[in-house]
Amino acid sequence: MIGDIQRMAVSTRQQAIELTRSYAITIFLAHGKPVDFYKLLWVVHWAIEHYGREKTDQALADILMEPDFDPDTIPARLREHFLEYGMKDSAMGSWFARAMKA
Repeated sequence: MIGDIQRMAVSTRQQAIELTRSYAITIFLAHGKPVDFYKLLWVVHWAIEHYGREKTDQALADILMEPDFDPDTIPARLREHFLEYGMKDSAMGSWFARAMKA
């Protein structure tokens, strides 16, 4: 059991590093401006743990495509995206639970 948890944590960490590296390189090549790698890594790791790699990857891609994209704000925007997503998900979940009780 502990070994499985450790493998999952390493896997999640490795996914976060790979995804962060990929987007940091893309942003640098596209904008010529480096990203704070460790700040982005922290948020990407949190997002992957809570929402999965696919949703995190899609959210990052959506943020990059925004017309007012600024490389300095990507960690904060990613965090805000998932906090809003979580609130919507929680609101929908509580609504569904109330509807099922009725």
